[in-house]
Amino acid sequence: GYVVVGLGKANSGIIVKYDKKGKKLWSGSYGYTDNNGINSIVKLGNNYVTATTKVVNPKDLSNYSAVLVKFNKSGEKIDDVKYSSSDITYFKDIVLDKDNNIIVCGHTGKQVNNVLESDAVIVKYDKDLYEEESNILKGNNNDFYNMVYLSDENVLALGYSNSDLKEIDSNGYDYFPIIKKYNDDLK
Repeated sequence: GYVVVGLGKANSGIIVKYDKKGKKLWSGSYGYTDNNGINSIVKLGNNYVTATTKVVNPKDLSNYSAVLVKFNKSGEKIDDVKYSSSDITYFKDIVLDKDNNIIVCGHTGKQVNNVLESDAVIVKYDKDLYEEESNILKGNNNDFYNMVYLSDENVLALGYSNSDLKEIDSNGYDYFPIIKKYNDDLK
């Protein structure tokens, strides 16, 4: 079978398991009063961990929080943890490393003069959802990670930027793709 995630009824994050023939086996959700988009998922032992963006009030950008949510094998929420930043944060993608640590990427930022200024972020958690490492790519404009990928002993974060970053030869206006390589400690 397979498990899918997304945004369900009443803007709650939803997780659904199907068998190989497409028959729904179970479903679960996260958040009933907020907008919660579950963006990606990994299987961790018998559980599932999702990269989620929780929105308390969509009209107020300061209420966007990146959250990891752990579900059991039946789709019931076991635990959740908010990324330690107090800024506007989004988690977009999630993977497990060889030691079952959770690595997520997305972006974090602040609203300045009604404009969102974002920095790309990558964070490593242990299997119990404790934050171990993080790294923020701080450009002078907007930087976003949308995908994280494991390659040999490295972690690759992929996204886009319109900052003046020398490694992408940006002009500070147009968006350019970025690929940033990190070691196991996200350095």
